[in-house]
Amino acid sequence: ICCEDIIHRSEEEEVTDAPAIGEECVEECCLHLIAESLGKHWKDLGRKLHLKDAEIQNISADSSQQKEHGYQVLLKWKKRRGTTALVGELTDALKHLQLSDISDELNKHFKESHITMHPDKV
Repeated sequence: ICCEDIIHRSEEEEVTDAPAIGEECVEECCLHLIAESLGKHWKDLGRKLHLKDAEIQNISADSSQQKEHGYQVLLKWKKRRGTTALVGELTDALKHLQLSDISDELNKHFKESHITMHPDKV
């Protein structure tokens, strides 16, 4: 996990001073969520996230399922970016590809499931 101070919170907790969601590190569950919805757009997203064509071809050859292709593209991007694999970069790429519904789904998931807290707020 790239963001050590992620906590799960209940709906009734109020969070203050949390960074914007776009500045948060993408978690693995987010990759699965996006891969579920990405479908045939996985190659376009890979290119938008600066994967090389050879990497995309290798991913395509390794599996016949689009969902797995999408997940592998996202995983390769996340591993390459490390702690700088931010939600904002991913949502921007999705919006650029006219996939705002997936971007919105990611933002909703992140708001409901992941909140970065400052140690003095926990």
